Amino acid sequence: VMTTNLNPEPKAAIIFKQMKEYLSKKYGIEFFPGQQLPKKFIIEAIEAVRGSDPRTVRKWLKQLMRYKLIKPISPHVFEVL
Repeated sequence: VMTTNLNPEPKAAIIFKQMKEYLSKKYGIEFFPGQQLPKKFIIEAIEAVRGSDPRTVRKWLKQLMRYKLIKPISPHVFEVL
């Protein structure tokens, strides 16, 4: 018997959760909506969770923005939504 989740969490949300865990363990960052993070932290977290290939990093930056988890507010700063 296979049970399926009726409303599966988008993969981006799961990855974002893993990224937040990584950053809070490594830097002690507490996450809250409206928080601003340097782009290098976001990229470092993507590399730690998904891999460091530049295409992978680009893909996940795009996915996180598409699902409104982060948004760029300057070339080097993202806001957590």
